[in-house]
Amino acid sequence: MRDKRKIFKLLIIDILIGSVAFGLFYLYSPDWKYFFDYFYVTAAILFAFGWMVFIANEGVFDLFIYGVQQFFKGIVGKRMNVSYPEYIQDRQIIDRMTYIMLWVTSLLFVLTGLIIQLTI
Repeated sequence: MRDKRKIFKLLIIDILIGSVAFGLFYLYSPDWKYFFDYFYVTAAILFAFGWMVFIANEGVFDLFIYGVQQFFKGIVGKRMNVSYPEYIQDRQIIDRMTYIMLWVTSLLFVLTGLIIQLTI
C-alpha cells in the first residue's frame, strides 16, 4: 500500500493549485454569470494537466523531445551523448499517484461545482 502521507501531501498540493486557479478565474473573470463555472473550469484544467503528466510518463513525447534536442545540437555542431534507446531507458518515471491525485482533485472540484449548482 502506498504511503498515506505522500498521498495526503499530493492531495493538499493539488487542492492548493486548484484553489489558486479558482481564485485567478474569479479575480479576472468576475462577469461570469454563474459561480459554479469557476469550479468546472478549474477541474478541467486539473484533469488536463493530469492527463498530460500521464501521457508524458508513458513516453509518448520521448521521440519528439529527443528529435528536437538532436536537431538543435546538430545546428550547433554537437552530437547527442546518448542514443535513443539509452535515452528511453534513462528517463525518469513519474510516480503514478501524481496524476491520479490530480484526477481525484479535479473530481472534487466537479462535485463541489455540482453541489453548488444544484443548491442554487
